[in-house]
Amino acid sequence: MTSSKSYKYVKLDTEPSTSFASRTIEQQELIIKSQDENLEKIGANVRVLRDMSAQIGFEIEEQSIMLDDLNADLDSTQAKMATVMNKMGKVMHMSAGKEASMRSFS
Repeated sequence: MTSSKSYKYVKLDTEPSTSFASRTIEQQELIIKSQDENLEKIGANVRVLRDMSAQIGFEIEEQSIMLDDLNADLDSTQAKMATVMNKMGKVMHMSAGKEASMRSFS
């Protein structure tokens, strides 16, 4: 057996570890800055969508009120139309009876 020690790994001293760490920190800071900018853009888009959805909600509420008013007007008109149709039916029935009685006299 030989008494010489052999090492599997040898530390490379070609580059100081502080410059590697500082470059890594700079890269992380750039990544974080980019992420912050993207989050600000997303936040702005979310605010736009919130405003748009609020406006759509107001519009739907207004149209719902308008449709309720239209429905009430249609119900009223339908009731009036039914009354007119009943009266017309009575008039036609009466005039048909008068015609029949006039024919029987002639």
